Amino acid sequence: MYPRSLLAALLLPAALAIQVTSPTQSTIWLSGSSSQTISWSSVVTDPTSFAIVLVNQDRSVLPTNDILLADNVSTTAGTTTVTYPSGSWPVGNAFQVNLIRSSEDTSTIYAQSNDFNITSSAASSTSSSSSSVASNTGSTLLVGNSNTLGSTTNTASGAGASTTGGSTLPNSGSGSASAAGSNTVQMGALVLGLGLVGALLA
Repeated sequence: MYPRSLLAALLLPAALAIQVTSPTQSTIWLSGSSSQTISWSSVVTDPTSFAIVLVNQDRSVLPTNDILLADNVSTTAGTTTVTYPSGSWPVGNAFQVNLIRSSEDTSTIYAQSNDFNITSSAASSTSSSSSSVASNTGSTLLVGNSNTLGSTTNTASGAGASTTGGSTLPNSGSGSASAAGSNTVQMGALVLGLGLVGALLA
């Protein structure tokens, strides 16, 4: 025959209905937050109070297991706010909170949360990206020529401008252009033409 204590331990999970509703597997606690919220559901047959401990099987993350977060918590409260005893929460994966009989009896677990993580910064559940696309607006730069002997000045205006002698250049925006290079060519051609005429007359 099994000892009564062993039978009681085996039957305890079936008799209790306390369930941790937060944190869940998708919950992320932030190490820098001073407090965290733990929630649970219960029925009238559950114990009237319990303690809450933080556990993790990885000793490199949590050197000491069963970190007491709260004691003598009223079952009917349904939620409580807890803080980490030494300040900042440890960072790592696969943490759990256990609802236990008392701080002196950590082996009697009434309920246990799913694994959840504690991070040093907010983990983004969604990510967004933006891209810049440069496109030609198809506006036209209209260049108007005002010619005098030996010099030419070209002025440019934005799309929709109208000038005399309008040669067009594709552009988007407004500005001014100088045709000094083409003027030099025109002056050279004029001097050459005058030289040829002089030679013929001679």
